Amino acid sequence: MIAKKILFIDDEASQRDIMERFIPKIGYAVQTADSSETALEILKTDFFPLIITDLSLPGMDGLDLCRRIKKIHSDI
Repeated sequence: MIAKKILFIDDEASQRDIMERFIPKIGYAVQTADSSETALEILKTDFFPLIITDLSLPGMDGLDLCRRIKKIHSDI
């Protein structure tokens, strides 16, 4: 069974805070990351069936992050 959890990536703390309050209310566990690099570190040890990311991230943008994630976990 796939766990009901979401990885939410955004460099704005206010957006992460909103999702940390909202997502559990719809029945999902949520983990947040403040950067693409942090998200990739999290994905080394955990699997998320769904990832939501900001496209305008500093450093590696959201599209590049999605490409990297697909190479690591093609089933996300």
